[in-house]
Amino acid sequence: MSKTIAPLISFGAGGQLGKTAVYSSWKGIPYVRRYVIPANPRTTRQVVVRNLFKALQQMWLLMPAIGKDPFIANSQGKPYTPNNKFTSLQVKGIDTETPPTDMTFYQGSPGAKGGLPPASLGLVAGVGTITATVGPPSLPTGWTIASANGIAFKDFDPNGPFVGSIQDQTDASAGPYALVFTGLDTDPYIVSVWFKWVRPDGTFAYGTSLTDTETPT
Repeated sequence: MSKTIAPLISFGAGGQLGKTAVYSSWKGIPYVRRYVIPANPRTTRQVVVRNLFKALQQMWLLMPAIGKDPFIANSQGKPYTPNNKFTSLQVKGIDTETPPTDMTFYQGSPGAKGGLPPASLGLVAGVGTITATVGPPSLPTGWTIASANGIAFKDFDPNGPFVGSIQDQTDASAGPYALVFTGLDTDPYIVSVWFKWVRPDGTFAYGTSLTDTETPT
């Protein structure tokens, strides 16, 4: 892909030209690429990736604000959107030759602006509940913890659509930090937690997440 200035001496262009080049723009930057005939290959790897992308897009649409905040902060000033970061974080490292059958690879926060991850995550199952105990790391000088945040959703096979809902919890106390997810079925759940930090300059930061699974009784 090449950036263009005054494409076709017209200061603007769009679409394909003579089935040799395609002119368009991305985030306001004009570019040109070679024209190719659209294809729809369906190898095993491509089907796995497409299914995973579809499931992740369904998750993003249902994601509560607490779950989106770290991705919004991470993407500020970057050439990608929060949704892009959410998808790339989950897909990174996935073995598409051996399709995953659960969501244990899920990460709830990519980290942003230097926030530290939790030191530990402990899950305890109850009747329709999961309690997540989140251990803080050593606090850097001038930093404070605004809250422990987390989400929980029913584990599923990412080769199919996402079904269910995503529950969020937050604990803004001074610690110890506990997130209690309620109203759960007796199925395995993915629980991902992270800290929201206050930096010395008063702005917020987010740590990367810890993720584990538990099944309510």
